[in-house]
Amino acid sequence: MSRILLFALGALVALLAIDQVRKLRPARVAAADARPAAVRAAPAPSRPSASSLAAVEVAAPSAVDMMARAEGRRLLRRSVGITYVDSLFLETDSTVRRWRDLRDGPLMVAFASSGDPEVDSRLQAIASRAIHAWQEIAPGLRLLVAADTTGAAILFQTVDRLDADRAGQTDLRWTRDGAIHAAVITVALLAGDSSRVIDEGIFAVTSHELGHALGLPHSADSLDVMFPTTRTGYPTERDARSIRLLYELPLGSVKELP
Repeated sequence: MSRILLFALGALVALLAIDQVRKLRPARVAAADARPAAVRAAPAPSRPSASSLAAVEVAAPSAVDMMARAEGRRLLRRSVGITYVDSLFLETDSTVRRWRDLRDGPLMVAFASSGDPEVDSRLQAIASRAIHAWQEIAPGLRLLVAADTTGAAILFQTVDRLDADRAGQTDLRWTRDGAIHAAVITVALLAGDSSRVIDEGIFAVTSHELGHALGLPHSADSLDVMFPTTRTGYPTERDARSIRLLYELPLGSVKELP
C-alpha cells in the first residue's frame, strides 16, 4: 500500500514539473522574439556635448564674411533715398534675401494650367511683358519660359479671387542664408466687385509680384512698380536701382556684430 502511495506521489510531482515547464516556454519564446525587434530599432541620435554646443554658439564669422557685411552696409548707406532695399530688412531682420547668383544660368519660369486654354494663353502673354520689363533694367537677369512646370524656379498660376481682395500674391521658399530657391506667383482674375480684371491691371499685378519673386520688398513711392497698390507694370528708375543694389549685396545678414 505504501509503495502505491509513493508511486502516486511521484507521478503527481512529475506532472506538476511538466506543467511548470510548459508555462515557462512561451515566456522564453516571447523574449527571443523581442530581441530582433530591439536590434532593428534605430539608435537614438547622439547629443553634442556641452563643449561642442558652446563652440557652435560662439563661432565668429570669417574675415571674408565680415568684409562682405561691411561692404553691404556701405552700399546701403550710399543708396539711402534712391532705393527702397532697406525696407526689406523690416521683414527679414537685416537678412538679404534674393536668388543666389543670376550668373549661374537662367531662372526657368512656368505656367500652371487653369484648365481654360484661353485664360492660360492670356496670362502667359501678359507675364511675358512683365518678364521683358524686368530683364531690361536688371543686368544679368535671364528668365526663360519652360515647356512644363517640372523644375521651374518661378511658377505662375491664376485663381478667381484671393483673400482680402488682394490682386496678387507671391510665396517664396529660401534657405537659412536668404537664398531664394522657389517662387509661386498667384494672380486673381476677378476684382473685389466680381468684375473681370483688365489686361493692364493684370500686367501691373504680374510685374509687381515678379519683383517680389526676385526678392524686392515694397516701395513707399506710389510711382514705383513695387508700391503696394501699383498702377503700372513698368519698373521705374528707382525700381531699377533697387534690383541692381539687391544683387550687389552679399547674401545673409548685413548687421554689424555686437
